[in-house]
Amino acid sequence: MNHWSGKKHSKETRMKMSESAKGNKYSLGRHWSEEDKKRISKRNKGNKSRTGQKSTKEHRNKISEALKGKSKSENHRENLRKNHAIVDGILNPNWQGGKSFEPYTTDWTRTLRISI
Repeated sequence: MNHWSGKKHSKETRMKMSESAKGNKYSLGRHWSEEDKKRISKRNKGNKSRTGQKSTKEHRNKISEALKGKSKSENHRENLRKNHAIVDGILNPNWQGGKSFEPYTTDWTRTLRISI
């Protein structure tokens, strides 16, 4: 949960934030130059990465080349195993007591068969 959830800035604080944001090129409502628009458009073409940004084929190839031949250290692999074990099975917050292993009721299958 967000620590700021349900709270609001005072009018005075909002005014101070507004004043400090003026002239900041990253502030909301910025008017982009045509050059910036073209650069952003070019960057956003291609496949999406994990960050949600799109990357060009050239960029993906550079990343691929940089990662070739690299492997994770044994210590790193062990840490991954430990961290995965923490949320696996019964320790997972979504665990529902093995509910998915219970057989379906005969009523459900009859109903399903009729609807199909």
